[in-house]
Amino acid sequence: MDSLSFVEAIKANFENVNDEFFKQIEVYKNLLQNYNQKTNLTRLADDEKIYKEFFFDSLIHFKNISMENKKILDIGSGNGAPGIILKLLFPSINLTVMDSNKKKIVFMNELCNTLNIKCNIILKRAEEIQVCERETYDIVTSRAVSELKNILEISTPYCVVNGLIIEPKGSNYKVELSNAAKIIKKLDIVLIKEEFYNNDTTNVTLVFTKKTNTNLFYPRKWKDIVK
Repeated sequence: MDSLSFVEAIKANFENVNDEFFKQIEVYKNLLQNYNQKTNLTRLADDEKIYKEFFFDSLIHFKNISMENKKILDIGSGNGAPGIILKLLFPSINLTVMDSNKKKIVFMNELCNTLNIKCNIILKRAEEIQVCERETYDIVTSRAVSELKNILEISTPYCVVNGLIIEPKGSNYKVELSNAAKIIKKLDIVLIKEEFYNNDTTNVTLVFTKKTNTNLFYPRKWKDIVK
């Protein structure tokens, strides 16, 4: 996907996108590529992969989600995907990004300063949740952080009741769903949508909603989560 194809694809899938968004995306891309030469932030080094696999694939999962003025948490945001990319497309969101990698936090801070956008950037492991952080966010998401059963246990406590947990997954998603069946029941969340885009079975959006407050037992320590 080149820059022109990216612009056409975004305009075809999202209403009211303006030219400022595309200017910011170019700044983002250039900064990411410059950083990557020094710190190896991402395997997506060339333009076509960045436009398609980094920018477009991050955004498309939110095509049919109401985002305006929502409080969003992106866990394991790394290089800012999808959180900071979403902030550019939906400026009204109240965004928090969280990552345990210091060099990626440094990058996201510089990125937000360069783009002149406001974002809460937190350096921590997400499972080390504080009581004041529970049931706080309207939407919790992550991209390529861990297997579904693991990320759901980490994400759900942050989400408000009736909020959404949005997990982009690939072609192995049915296996991951099966493996997550027990924790889905224990967390009292419900899968309300499985959505593919352009008949691409390697790019599915799983959307869960949360029915009740999460038991304080969750999330467990990481070593127990991944057993």
